Amino acid sequence: MRNMSEANLTDAVLAGVSGARELRTVLSRLESKQQALIFGHAVPMPVVVRTRDYGTPESYESFSERHTPRRRPSGDGKAKPTAEDDIEKLFGG
Repeated sequence: MRNMSEANLTDAVLAGVSGARELRTVLSRLESKQQALIFGHAVPMPVVVRTRDYGTPESYESFSERHTPRRRPSGDGKAKPTAEDDIEKLFGG
């Protein structure tokens, strides 16, 4: 019965969408809880995106390693707070 409800929900979401059959195929191939399909008026074409885990110290560390230097100098010579500072405040240190 659950699969029937999911099929009805998918049909309702795709009602009136051009290429609904193709989108249904794309939906069936998505990795559960890892990928999402974005489509609509604001998106020129359907796009599959991979989600990232977040909310763990490891995920915040990986975010900050890629995009934030350890300390950012400011114009007044003081170091600005970084994502690592925020992680320490949030999770303790």
